[in-house]
Amino acid sequence: SIHASEDNAFNTSYETYLRGELGTYSEATFVLYGRFIVGLNQAGENLAYKIMNNTAKLYGYADVDDAERRLG
Repeated sequence: SIHASEDNAFNTSYETYLRGELGTYSEATFVLYGRFIVGLNQAGENLAYKIMNNTAKLYGYADVDDAERRLG
């Protein structure tokens, strides 16, 4: 799940997780992270999707689309 509106007792969204994680960053780390995200955006990439895609692969799926098809 991407959005906090999708959170439930059994699932925490990427948005909720990221909010908690970002709250622990120092100002310097936050600036570096912002630059990293801007770079991904300029390259046409999405960090949330990249993480979900890698997670799907770790679970043995070809990619996130494969996981969605097989679990859907």
